[in-house]
Amino acid sequence: MDKLPLELVEHILETFAKDHHRQKNKIFPLRRVCRTFDKILAPILLKTLQLDFIRLDRAWSRSNGGFHIAPHALVPRGSLAQALYVDTMVVRDTDELDYMDQLFRDVEPMQVYIPMLRRQYCMNESTFTPAEFRQKLGQILLYTPNVERFRLNLPFQLVGRYCDASTMILSNALAALAENLSRAEKEPELKIADLKVLVLESVADASMLKLWNNPIDVRNIAAVFHKLEHIVFGIRRQDFQADYVPDADVILGQRIWTMLGMSGKMRSICISTLDNDDIPKSRFKETLFVNPFQALRVRSKALPFFKQESTEFGRRPASLNRLNFRFLRSLEFRRVELDGPKWMQAMESFPALEELFLCDVYLQTFHDRTEPSKVMWIGLPNERPPKDHCWVAQRLRRREPRLKVIKAHHIAYHRISTDTTPLDEPIYDLADPCGLARELPQRFVEVAMGYKQPNIPHRATPTDLDLLFPDDIHPYALSLEADDEQIENASTSYGLPIPQTLDYLGPSSAEDHLVVADIERPENMRREDTCALNYQLTSRNPTSGWSRSIDGWFPNCNSHTLRELHKMTDKACYAMRQLNIIDSQRIQEMRQDAQTQTGTQAGTDTQTQTQAGQTQDGSQTQDSGPTQADSSSGTQTQNSSTG
Repeated sequence: MDKLPLELVEHILETFAKDHHRQKNKIFPLRRVCRTFDKILAPILLKTLQLDFIRLDRAWSRSNGGFHIAPHALVPRGSLAQALYVDTMVVRDTDELDYMDQLFRDVEPMQVYIPMLRRQYCMNESTFTPAEFRQKLGQILLYTPNVERFRLNLPFQLVGRYCDASTMILSNALAALAENLSRAEKEPELKIADLKVLVLESVADASMLKLWNNPIDVRNIAAVFHKLEHIVFGIRRQDFQADYVPDADVILGQRIWTMLGMSGKMRSICISTLDNDDIPKSRFKETLFVNPFQALRVRSKALPFFKQESTEFGRRPASLNRLNFRFLRSLEFRRVELDGPKWMQAMESFPALEELFLCDVYLQTFHDRTEPSKVMWIGLPNERPPKDHCWVAQRLRRREPRLKVIKAHHIAYHRISTDTTPLDEPIYDLADPCGLARELPQRFVEVAMGYKQPNIPHRATPTDLDLLFPDDIHPYALSLEADDEQIENASTSYGLPIPQTLDYLGPSSAEDHLVVADIERPENMRREDTCALNYQLTSRNPTSGWSRSIDGWFPNCNSHTLRELHKMTDKACYAMRQLNIIDSQRIQEMRQDAQTQTGTQAGTDTQTQTQAGQTQDGSQTQDSGPTQADSSSGTQTQNSSTG
């Protein structure tokens, strides 16, 4: 190896590390081969410093032989770390365990398991306290001055809406980061790097509202977000109030977007939700309510945006004076529901946006079954959208400057209505007017990007086509592979209407030039060419890629956390099954008791009726006796009188 150039050795080891990016622990032993290997591999393997529950919990480290991290041990290698990954998903909330204890009080194994969770996975004196978490994190940041990327996985609640533990961890993490950045400003000689990338997973909406009620937390948020360039924000929507407050979603939207707009250098934003787990495999779903209050609550689950106010320039976001999105280039929505008009109004606040990614997104609609939807992904061809309608693809097409990249994957509709009768045929733009059987995401991307659409073919039944075109040559078949002139000649020769030209028009003729399709559609265009996931995996992912790998080398994965969460989930599922069995047994016992009581009552009634019948017969016998005696005595008296 001494005869090989150092550059070649570096290239070989870097290629080996990339090929084994999912097996990071198997690469670590190579550092012991020689000093050269250690010098080359250490900057790669130590890019990310991982801090999880095992590294924080004192009791776990003592009982299981875990490594309780000592911050001063980072002195020789801490400068190599560029990212910090803090995973607290296994931490349990005390209120959550109280709820589980009450819920599973009849399941005997849970009476032992829940106290174990309370002892090992709750923040207390035996594990670690919030103050100790903040102190430990601050010490780690002190010995890792080059950390510019930070990821925090907050506790993942299994049941209930409890988020006190998540709120405390988030608050103390922001405080530690703000303190470290403040130290960098006061002591420039430390050369502490600015925080540029932030990934927050499983942030409860109630936690956001609680943090904004504390001025100290608001100051820490402003310090942390001041110089951010990329953020991945995973929010968990919950019913954080027992009674619905009309302005709750508006307040939450102001808090979120004000926080994101505090940075004057933000270049990419990815927002995802964790409560919408159903992937829209179908293109349409309905949620029907009898009570309008319930429909309003479900509709409020859409991703909140700015609060709108009327100005002399029209309806503009009220908080635009404080927000700064002039450098935002990439935006992604993942697993969210969007309110079309509010979303389009918010898009006006991103003047420099170039890339838009939509993954597993529902577009909320609210209309009766007898009228077409006012909100559509694409709209209707050769028709102008009415004044109060929002057709998303055309709105995006009219943007100035136009978007350079639009990709979509699994987009659909969510109809929310108080009409209890479902739609037989939804009045949407689900069908492909060109007859090419293209999916909704592909057609949406083509229209929004300005690709010229194929002509609308002549619609005839299969029987008519067989009679008119015995050689299977008809305008519909030609439209897939022939040009417009051939289609016109074929249609004219057979006496059929010429296929219509498909265009998407603006609200008025004066705005047609803004939505005109001016890009030739590739002949071999596939669904994969417009798919957001395919583009992010094969080309580039400037938004949600940070959630997969915070350092760009190895995926963010904690096997211990996954195993413990799986155990907790299995235990909870087992307890629910046992509850169902217990409830079934109780119902069966109640039915048997009811049947027994019914049988006993029936037997008692029969016996009572028998005794009543016997008593009645005896009474009749006793009554007939005196009558006969009286008759005999009367006869005797009559005879004696006669004699």
